[in-house]
Amino acid sequence: MALPDFVLTGTAVLSANGVSKTVVIPAAGTPTQLIVTNLGPATAFFVLGNSSIQATVATGHAIVPNEPMVINLNGATNLSAITTGDNALLRISAAK
Repeated sequence: MALPDFVLTGTAVLSANGVSKTVVIPAAGTPTQLIVTNLGPATAFFVLGNSSIQATVATGHAIVPNEPMVINLNGATNLSAITTGDNALLRISAAK
């Protein structure tokens, strides 16, 4: 089965560690999905929401290194991520 076209509309990078950090999702082109790739080396935990969102290890969705994840935005404007202490670099590609 073929996948529908995935048109990239913008990118962002977030360097996560033991403190929750937030990045604005690129809004150009009105994206509806994200491809989030954890470039490692640590597992990261992320949540989607507005500018006040804060990720925690307990409530975030785990994303392991080198495993891209496609996520529906559902109106979210920000992505927040955290790790258990080690660093993780997240590449965020917005698309429609």
